[in-house]
Amino acid sequence: SLQWSRSALSRRADRRAAAMYEAGLVEETRAIVERHGDDFEALTSIGYAEALGVLRGQWHEAEAVKRTQAATRRLIRRQAAWFRPVDPRIEWVAGADAEGVVTVVEAAANEFGG
Repeated sequence: SLQWSRSALSRRADRRAAAMYEAGLVEETRAIVERHGDDFEALTSIGYAEALGVLRGQWHEAEAVKRTQAATRRLIRRQAAWFRPVDPRIEWVAGADAEGVVTVVEAAANEFGG
């Protein structure tokens, strides 16, 4: 698994959340609502839930971005607790170590027939 510092991971997550909105997340959410209704289960996930708030008039898009970023950082913290670094089944690789990432991915592909 990739391992990033908490601050680097938070910065990456914040950029990703902002990019999702720039790429049209609110419009995508609107299309889902039109097709499936606003109680569609997928709309409870991070990003969609906050974009749905925009469509419902609960907040503006800038607030939705902030809420999505905060929810994503909370998920990062929960995942850090789930995937303990001391678990011997997990091989941790620094996210910035491109060669290490390639090596681990190739080894996994070979092990699982890829």
